[in-house]
Amino acid sequence: MEVDEFRLPRIPLKKIKGFDLYPHQKELFEKFNKQKSFILVTPTGSGKTMAAALPIFFYNENAFFIYPTNALIENQVGSILKICNLLGKSYHFVNEDNFQEKINLDKDFIIIKIDGTFLEKIKRTMNYRTKGEALHYLIGNVFKPTIILTNP
Repeated sequence: MEVDEFRLPRIPLKKIKGFDLYPHQKELFEKFNKQKSFILVTPTGSGKTMAAALPIFFYNENAFFIYPTNALIENQVGSILKICNLLGKSYHFVNEDNFQEKINLDKDFIIIKIDGTFLEKIKRTMNYRTKGEALHYLIGNVFKPTIILTNP
């Protein structure tokens, strides 16, 4: 789905579960269970993170958010946590500093922030051939819905 920045409404038009949404956010939410994957191309500040996060939180799904820079990961971690809080979802946040600590499985979601350098370290430590295998391990070994933000 591609949105032309000149046609993007500047005020939210539709509501889902109490949230005002842009048309592309509403469309992605409604199609979420009918399609396997999405590529959403919209202008900066148009709500891509909200579009992707809402159905993930509502349907308790796993997700990978892949970003080109560590700075953007930091920015988006804040957005994801804010959406999580707005929805009343609890979370256990994991990063390089607390990676070895026990995960609190009483939380609704596990949110993992992992940069490419640390992902490479996990790959080597666990003898995986690729970073993709390491990511699969991370999302597959937590028995709660997990969101991973990375830049492999």
